Formats: sequence, C-alpha cells, structure tokens
Amino acid sequence: MGRQSSSYVSLSLEQNNLLCEKHKAEPSLTHTQLARWATQQFQTQGDVKRSTVQCNLKRSADFVDVPDSQRQRKRRCSVAICASDQKVMQKLAEYKTWHDNATIKGSTVQKVALREGVELPSGGRLSRGWLYRFQQRTGLWFSLRHGEGGFLDQDLVDEGRKDLRAVDAGYRPQDVYNMDETALFYRREPRGSLTVDKKEKGKKQSKQRITVCVATNADGTDRLPLHFIGKSKVPIPLRNRDVLAEIGATYTNTAKAWMNTVKYCEWLLELNERMRQEGRHILLLVDNVSSHDDGPAQLPNVVIHKLPPNPTAALQPMDQGIIKSLKDEYQEKKEDAELDMFYSGVAYKPVDIFSAMKWLSEGWGDISTKTIRNCWCHTGIVSKMDMVYLLN
Repeated sequence: MGRQSSSYVSLSLEQNNLLCEKHKAEPSLTHTQLARWATQQFQTQGDVKRSTVQCNLKRSADFVDVPDSQRQRKRRCSVAICASDQKVMQKLAEYKTWHDNATIKGSTVQKVALREGVELPSGGRLSRGWLYRFQQRTGLWFSLRHGEGGFLDQDLVDEGRKDLRAVDAGYRPQDVYNMDETALFYRREPRGSLTVDKKEKGKKQSKQRITVCVATNADGTDRLPLHFIGKSKVPIPLRNRDVLAEIGATYTNTAKAWMNTVKYCEWLLELNERMRQEGRHILLLVDNVSSHDDGPAQLPNVVIHKLPPNPTAALQPMDQGIIKSLKDEYQEKKEDAELDMFYSGVAYKPVDIFSAMKWLSEGWGDISTKTIRNCWCHTGIVSKMDMVYLLN
C-alpha cells in the first residue's frame, strides 16, 4: 500500500536535525525538494509537507545538542524537566551503586522522584503515565532476564474442578480453607529492572531462603498466621524475641527449611485445636505432595482433601494470585526500607530473617479481602451460589 499523502508527518528531533544539516550542506534545494528527501530518507508513513520543512528550518536551533535520550522524541523537554530528570537519574545511579546493582522498578523511580521533590502533575500524583513519559525522556527500558511457562490439560482441570465442587458442597465459604507452602528468597531481587544500558547483566542472586505456609478461607475472613520454616532452630535475629506476639506469625525449623511430615502434622494439630475451641468443622484443601501424605490419625474438626496432582496450579486459590500479591507486598516494604537506609546515609545492610518475616506478615494483613475472594472464584472450585456471595 502506498503512502497516505494526506496524513500529517511529524519528524523526531534527530530527523529534524538531519534535515537542517541537509539544508546547510545543499542550500540550493527548495523546501519541496527537501520534503521529498525527508520522506525517502526517513521512510515516513506519509509524505513530509513543504510547510513542515519550512517551519522546522526556522527552528533549527531547537534541534542542536539534543541529549541521546531525547533524540527520538518529537518535542524537546523544558530545562526544568531536564534538570529534574537528571536529578532523579543521578540519584537512581547512586542507589544502584549503594545497593550493588539494585533492581530498579517503576515504583522505585516514582519513590525516588517524590523524595527528590519532583513537582507533581495536576493530578497530584506520579501516575503510570508520568512514569511512561519519564522513561521516554530518559531512555529507561525494562529488561526481563528470564521467564518460564507451563501447560495444563484443560480436561484434567475441568474434571478436578467438578470433583472439588462436590467435596466442598456441604461447607460454607468461611469453612473452606486452602493451605500452600512457598519459598521466599528474602534477599533476592526481582527478575526485571529498568535500565539505560541494554547490555547490563544481572548480579548473582542470594540463596537465603525460608518457607512460608499461607492459609486462608474462601471468603477471606480468616487469614491464618503465617507459618515460617527456616534451617536454624533459633536464628540470631530471632533470639530473645516472641515472634507470635511481635509479628503475629510462628516459626519452626527443618534441616532443609522445607515442610516435612512431622512439621505438617504439628501444624494440623494446632489448626484442629483452634477449630475445636471455636466449635467449628472445616474443610482444608492441600497440595498432593509427599510431605502431606501422612497426617494425624485424629482430626475431628478438620477434614483434609488433597488437590489433584496435575492441574494443582489452576485449582489452588493460593496459586491464583494470593501468594503473588503477598510477595509483591513484601517487595514494596523491602524497597521502602532500603530507600530509607539509602537516604539516611547509612551503609547498605542485607535483609535479615526477622525483617523478612515482619514485612511478609504485614503484607499478609494488607492484602484486600476482595483479592482473596476473587482468587478463590477464579479457580471455579466453589459453587455458583457461593461465587455470587463472594463477589458481592
């Protein structure tokens, strides 16, 4: 398809500079000839107008000494905005050096900009639109180091969903629970980062890990205290601390910091005792893994049902966004604490296990009930009537 001659073509700052250089090199060329040259040279979607050439030649001074980060823009930033952007970029560079090549997220940029006194837009906040324009002006781009995907057999998912609906049919949403374990590499940085260097490589990630048991009921009214599993019986940061009283969580240990049958049984017995005291009988959905094979013989107040082994990810509410939301909350609190350290002028100190547990426990309380309910509904394992109740 040929060019649309009627469409208006706006040239970038770099293209306009080349146009002005062409005019200086060959002053005998008419504006019409320069317009044709620009159309062919820049392979524009439409024809460059003679009036565009005439107007831009009068503004030739605007296209000289344009920063690399702005060359593809159509308009040059004001001096005030450029100075503000440079201030934020400089502080981000200092932060990366301080934090040993820290991961820079969009929220990091926004928080640094606020701390640096960037003038707020008319809306009163640094929105995603502001962040996008900042990236366009400064050349920041998002680099994702790696990713992974998976495949689920939809027939198995549908069959598992049907079976689970039959199992939980006799329970109210507040009496149906799901528990899942997840690893928290509490010193690890997110996989992606905003950067101006497209060849920038990631750093070696920390392997410091704790396991977190996360459990809640279907209507989000009862979030069980997070249960942490580490390697040390009493890590140094936990000495002389009452973890349950201070952060509302529990801690235990195993040789590999994973859940095993012994710890699983201990957790179930505590849950059963709580339900006995409350006079409740609940259904607990758990992973189909070896550590969950042998539970206590007597659990009169807790009925355990294992999720089907293959489509677990699609049927487990925790995997539908609850655990992700929890880890996102953790990263936000970790980032805030590190920025506080940075702006206080103290040396960088890696996260200790108590701080990680504290931030995660705080994040657990910050997740909205609506998020929890939506994740349960997304699995499709609750009845349609219960879905209506949860969503409304």
